[in-house]
Amino acid sequence: MNFCSNCGAPASGTAYCGNCGQPMTAAASTSSPGAETQRRAAPAATGARSGVANPFSDIPIIDYARDAVALILLLVSFGMPWDLTDSSTGKVYVILATLLSVASLTVPYLKRGGILPATWGASQLRLTRLAANAPYFIVVLVTFVLAYVGDGGGDGVGIGIAFGLAGAVLAAQGRRSEQLPEPGDGALWRAVTAGLGGLFVLLTAISVVWYLVDADETLEWAPITMQILVGLFFLALIALPVAGFVRGQAGWGDVLLLLGGVGLFVGLWQLSAERTIVDAWSLQTGVHGVLLYPAIGAAASAAGVAKLVRPVVGAARWVTFSVRLFQLVALVSTFGAVMYVVWLIGFDDGRGSAITVLVLHLLIVVGALVGRNALVGDPAQGRAVAIGAGLVSAVVGIVIAAVLGASDLTSVTLVDATMVSVMWFSAVAVLLALTAPASVRDEYGPVAMNMNGLGMNGAGGGGTAIASAPAAPQAPTAPAAPTTTERSSESAAPASTAAAAAAAGTAASSDADTGRTGSAAGTERGMDEQVDVDGPSQDGTDRTEASTRPGETQSGEARSGETGEAESAAETEAAETGAETEAAETEVTGGAGSTSASSPDQTAVLPQAGASGEPEVVHEAGFDSRVAADPDTPLQTLADIAAQAPSLRPYVASNPSTYPELVEWLRQLGDPAVDAALQRRGR
Repeated sequence: MNFCSNCGAPASGTAYCGNCGQPMTAAASTSSPGAETQRRAAPAATGARSGVANPFSDIPIIDYARDAVALILLLVSFGMPWDLTDSSTGKVYVILATLLSVASLTVPYLKRGGILPATWGASQLRLTRLAANAPYFIVVLVTFVLAYVGDGGGDGVGIGIAFGLAGAVLAAQGRRSEQLPEPGDGALWRAVTAGLGGLFVLLTAISVVWYLVDADETLEWAPITMQILVGLFFLALIALPVAGFVRGQAGWGDVLLLLGGVGLFVGLWQLSAERTIVDAWSLQTGVHGVLLYPAIGAAASAAGVAKLVRPVVGAARWVTFSVRLFQLVALVSTFGAVMYVVWLIGFDDGRGSAITVLVLHLLIVVGALVGRNALVGDPAQGRAVAIGAGLVSAVVGIVIAAVLGASDLTSVTLVDATMVSVMWFSAVAVLLALTAPASVRDEYGPVAMNMNGLGMNGAGGGGTAIASAPAAPQAPTAPAAPTTTERSSESAAPASTAAAAAAAGTAASSDADTGRTGSAAGTERGMDEQVDVDGPSQDGTDRTEASTRPGETQSGEARSGETGEAESAAETEAAETGAETEAAETEVTGGAGSTSASSPDQTAVLPQAGASGEPEVVHEAGFDSRVAADPDTPLQTLADIAAQAPSLRPYVASNPSTYPELVEWLRQLGDPAVDAALQRRGR
């Protein structure tokens, strides 16, 4: 902008200054066009340089991970058997189809690098991916046909199909950055998942029927029955989660992804086994096993599918996933038990090992049901039990593999390898799902194995009473207090106190009006009709009875007795002198310089004078006022007292060790005596 050389006012666009009236000089009125252009162009150029965006910034890390996994699966399939005659590198058409699938992984990077047309959007990129991987899918279908109708007993199939097909499915999927504009390709890949499941059913039926038709007339019933059970096992193991996934039930998509990992692991097992498990086999005499598991898991994990499934947020998602896994483990071990019963009846060899494995499978069924029911009833309290059940199944799976491998009359077959792999993977998944996610830690706190985790109450009350009491999400540390002889054993074990406090932190939500925790309700919604979070409590009481415990107002005579005691305590406090009141407040707040705090008997608040002038000890539900007011009382015991002894709640309220959540819950009761104690507490 130009300025007047006389007064410095901005130029008005005329030959004279609008402020002082002096003529504008040429130097002032006319600036160098070149200089002005340079001044304006310089910042523009700087802005252009600083505003250059990274063309790959919109690609999330998960898309890079998918590309990497797809590339690895496609490349490692080159060194694996494709059928009974050749490996993948022995067939030119397999090599070409694989290289084309690998090339499809570069599509989004070529687009952002300016090689592909700039007008291409997400839909064009997805179509290009599908077109580039279509030849691989055609090659796999042709291989399945030749496996039955090839020369002799058919060409068969090899484990390389499992790895290569899974990589091609991952390569063909639209990435998360390619799902806009809506609707993306979620519906397509859900249909692909269902289609692969249907192909699995078809191949299983063909293999079983072919086996029955070609079976020798002298073949006994036991081998035929065992072959049918093997086919049904592999079919049921994948059909259950596929059906739940297609119906939109939560948790099954994660289960399919885990089964995909199981399929890859079993495939590596087949490659490493020399004589017990083959890596290429005929479909005329055997089923295809886990051959399609990795591809089905990859299809179910497509980025667009997540938008079609009803979301389950928070800890409920991981609890639902764990429940599904326990159902799967129970199914696996049930089939295992049935197979070894047939073995005992129809075969004479290896009966000792068969009996051992049968018992172990039955043990796993029981453990899986215990773990599932623990999570369904109360996820917060049952988490430790579920983790323990999962670890037991993993250990038993190792024992099964050891028993079968050590015997000269038995071996680890493909079915056995799949069963123990499901046990191992499920145990690790349950452990991680119930401990690692931040939402689980926030809602349930740390895992603590104690009596409450088993639905029991060490104080003599039912587990439902504690489940209704409010508790802290973390284990607070009780303030230091004088230790008496009676409390020395408890103060010498702070670890047990912290564990009890952690269990109290997971006992229930502070929303006592609903009579159940919010996370349990979310779990119920996530598991649909198969998981009933609001089931009856373990001691037979229903939700209505449980709601009359802490968090709900008492009714009838219990409430009247509580009110009467509270009013009597309030009147006693009102009659005290000012000096006594001040001393009592000093005791309650734990102020420095309080001489009365040195005696445990004098820490009790709301004392009622007896005939001897000493504070009267109030007893209820196996507790007394001295324990309720003692700062050294464990936090779990304070929760028990609040849950089961209404007349002792004022003492709990005045206890300086009472944790904030329990104090807040007591405040919401509206009890005059409790309110008076809380007021002296400083709330």
